[in-house]
Amino acid sequence: SVDGFPVEVYNDGEFLGLYTFNIPKADWMLGLDEDNENHLAFDAKHNLDQTYFHEEPTYDQWELEVGTENDENLDKLKRIYDFVNNSSDYEFKDKFKEYFNLDASLNYYVLSESLLLADNVAKNMILITYDGNVWYPVLYDMDTMMGLNNEGVLEFRHNVESSDTIGTQNVFNGKDSLLWIN
Repeated sequence: SVDGFPVEVYNDGEFLGLYTFNIPKADWMLGLDEDNENHLAFDAKHNLDQTYFHEEPTYDQWELEVGTENDENLDKLKRIYDFVNNSSDYEFKDKFKEYFNLDASLNYYVLSESLLLADNVAKNMILITYDGNVWYPVLYDMDTMMGLNNEGVLEFRHNVESSDTIGTQNVFNGKDSLLWIN
C-alpha cells in the first residue's frame, strides 16, 4: 500500500495546502522484476466500464505500471476480461484459480468491505501477475475509507431505508464491477 509522509506547502508565506510524498507504484514495491516479461502491474485509472470489466480493457483506462506497453501484455489483461465476461457462474467458480489468486482476491474483497474502501472497487485497484496468467488484486491508494473522501470529509454515505448512516450496506452494492459481483 502507499507509504508517505505529509508536507505543508507554502509560497511566499501563503499556505497552499497539505500534500504527501508517497512511494511509487513500482516493481520493487509490488515484488515484481521489471526485467521479467511476465511480471506486470496494471492500475485501474478510473471507475469506468473498462475497469468494471464491462468493456475490453485498453491502455486508456488501465495504466501499465510495470511492464512494456504492447499488444501481448494487453492481451494478458484481456484474457481475464474474457473470463469475467463470458464464463457461467459455474465456470467462474470452477476456473477462478486459473485467472486470479483466490486468497489475494478474498483478502481484497474483505478489506474493501470492512474498511468501506469505496474508491477501490475498480479505480485504484492494481492487478499484478508473476506469470502472465494468475492475477492478484492489490490495494494501493486507500484515501477514501470509512465513508471519508480524500480530504478527510465524510462523504460516502450508504442510504439504507432512509437512514443516513454508514455500515449496513456493503461497498460493492450499487457498483457495477463484474469481477466482484460474479
